[in-house]
Amino acid sequence: MNARTTIVLACLLALTACGSRRHVTVAGGTHTGTSTQGSSGASGGGPRSGATVVVGEPPPPNTTMPEASIGTDVALALGLAASALVDGRADIYSSSMPTAHGGRGGRLPSRVTLPAGARTIEHTATGQVGCGTGEPTSGPEGGRCAGGVTNLESADGISGVVDGTRTQFLVGVFLAGRPPASPPPSLDVAPGQPGEAASRAPALGQTFYLGAAGTTTIPAGATDLYLGFADGWGFQGAPSYYGDNTGGFRVTLTAR
Repeated sequence: MNARTTIVLACLLALTACGSRRHVTVAGGTHTGTSTQGSSGASGGGPRSGATVVVGEPPPPNTTMPEASIGTDVALALGLAASALVDGRADIYSSSMPTAHGGRGGRLPSRVTLPAGARTIEHTATGQVGCGTGEPTSGPEGGRCAGGVTNLESADGISGVVDGTRTQFLVGVFLAGRPPASPPPSLDVAPGQPGEAASRAPALGQTFYLGAAGTTTIPAGATDLYLGFADGWGFQGAPSYYGDNTGGFRVTLTAR
């Protein structure tokens, strides 16, 4: 974001810190376990000794983030609501990777495993995220951090995303195991733009706007939905600068 400092060396020097998370399962629509998802080097403070983040309690954006991600994964069952935490540093372009991309300072996005036969997914999201000292915070619908204009490029088989009215909004991407060989077109998801409606029926590998609530059609062949953010220097250009983000969202999902 504005006046950011690149902090990727921690990940490159200690790759194990960027590792995978424990899968959070669904039992009758509830979650068990907490995430141990890895990191790519955090800005402003190390891990909190013994800290545990319970599903449903994202930290406020004025909290020093732990080194490890607070994000959790969830496996859905048809018709049963379940929740996951999304770390404010979740790099949507690292979807399906075993560790978050070492050059962007982020954490793995939260993975939602879809049940067989699901056609749509409903969600609600709550919480607040921040993108740097002195910048305004925002909810899942996004806000005005770093000027309020998003124009991110595609990366690692996943499309970019455009929005001239807001930044740091909750995004998702559906995958069938791994990203496509070539990313689909980037959507302009600003209110009133064609991509806003297209976000309710995205293609595989297409970054789409989720915001605070909605129903999305699952593309054919999708096995997983990933939740995170599209971030970059001033939210422009190549994905990057995730490491100084704070806070997170609680996202409740139902597959039908």
